[in-house]
Amino acid sequence: MKLLRDDEVPEPPAVQSYRETQWSGLAVGAVLSAVAAALLAVPVLEGLAEAAWAYWIVGPIAASLFFIARFAIRSFVASRKPANWRLRWSTDRLHLRYRSYLNGHFAADVPTVLSLDRREVSFLKVRTETLAVSDGDGGLGARRKIRWLEIGLRRVDTKAINDALAAEYARRDGPGWHAKDNPVTLTPQGSLRVALLRPGAVIDRLRRLYAVAPAEDGAPTDFRDMDRTEQEDHVRALARAGEFMSAVIAARQVHGLDLAAAKALVESLQAGDAPARRDN
Repeated sequence: MKLLRDDEVPEPPAVQSYRETQWSGLAVGAVLSAVAAALLAVPVLEGLAEAAWAYWIVGPIAASLFFIARFAIRSFVASRKPANWRLRWSTDRLHLRYRSYLNGHFAADVPTVLSLDRREVSFLKVRTETLAVSDGDGGLGARRKIRWLEIGLRRVDTKAINDALAAEYARRDGPGWHAKDNPVTLTPQGSLRVALLRPGAVIDRLRRLYAVAPAEDGAPTDFRDMDRTEQEDHVRALARAGEFMSAVIAARQVHGLDLAAAKALVESLQAGDAPARRDN
């Protein structure tokens, strides 16, 4: 295993490349912008355009929607940049870019790629997990299904990988907003998890090079029915899936923490520098 900078990774056509466009960001941004524009048009349509109080009501709401829409559209634009690929591969190596495309403005002179020799990859598979997430009422009654590409490792220094992922998560050396996004994570079992919209499409392209294990589909389980160990593992799964508030709710229920301590624990889990379990 090697840690590489972006500019040290071979470019196509020497290697094949895979990246995904965040079309959902464009769709969300367009919808929110349209709703915000409609809100601003309400005072005009109702004959209240001269009344300042009308805009004091709809103005802040519209501004908030435009603000969220801007970031949603930015995610789409960032995902379209050619440099923001997720995987590259040749017949003998597999490269994983673990920097989030949302943090593409960060410095380019540090390692951002895990480069694995073909012999270091034991299997590939698609894994699906159904997480108990916040239902909006302070509980974990809703469900979110996530899928990722899981890469089994053999004879690899997982500590070096974990340290590299944690360093990237903690990096603040670029101007602008820092996205708490972990496209590549290391599981407690020592395999890599790559967040992809279509992991099956990657499997199909890599099948001739790597062993493919059967897909796994975890059955949904009510959070209240889990034992203590399962609940603690679920907190980690929520944190790694980017479900920050759901992870905070779960951490408070499992560990009896106050809000600040629960947030600190979840941030540590996201960064990969906290233990899987903690004593009360």
